[in-house]
Amino acid sequence: QVLSVTDPLIIIMEVSFYAGIVLTLPILLLFLAQFVLPALSQHEKKIVLPGIAVSFGLFLIGVLFCYFGVLPQTLRFFFGFATNLHWTPIWQVREYFAFVTQITVAFGLAFELPIVVLLLVYLRILTSSFLRRTRSFAIVIILCLAVVIAPTPDVVTFLSLGIPMCLLYEVCIWLGWLVERNRLKKEEKERLQQDK
Repeated sequence: QVLSVTDPLIIIMEVSFYAGIVLTLPILLLFLAQFVLPALSQHEKKIVLPGIAVSFGLFLIGVLFCYFGVLPQTLRFFFGFATNLHWTPIWQVREYFAFVTQITVAFGLAFELPIVVLLLVYLRILTSSFLRRTRSFAIVIILCLAVVIAPTPDVVTFLSLGIPMCLLYEVCIWLGWLVERNRLKKEEKERLQQDK
């Protein structure tokens, strides 16, 4: 493995930029929430801040899962592939950091799927029954997205991204059902209070 440094200053700036985005993501989401909060009801305001915390947590879980679980396997795959072809891997530092950043951010964004689906269920755009009925189509779409999102064409990265996203989709179905059940309970309680 030969590492050749091209432009250290540019590499440091790029790594600092991406690290800054990840570390300041909660603050960026909080500023966005402050812009939206005045238009929300008191009940909705109570959901936004925990939603931001969960969203950031899922993003970090995706990044850490990729960095410690998927990335070593992917690098081993490429190194083994090059070795089998009797090539000498020459890794540019800039390209290496760009690759690591792309793959970790892709996993972090992929792990935001439950938040997106829950928001759509909360806004009554999707229902848990619809998610159950379209499960087979969703799995195909998720796997196609995994092919597009994954920065490398190898099977290890594809499955490492596709399988967790499919599992997260199943989690979304149950979470959507819980949101609908709580909504029905609330509506039933309000209807009983109005009848009294």
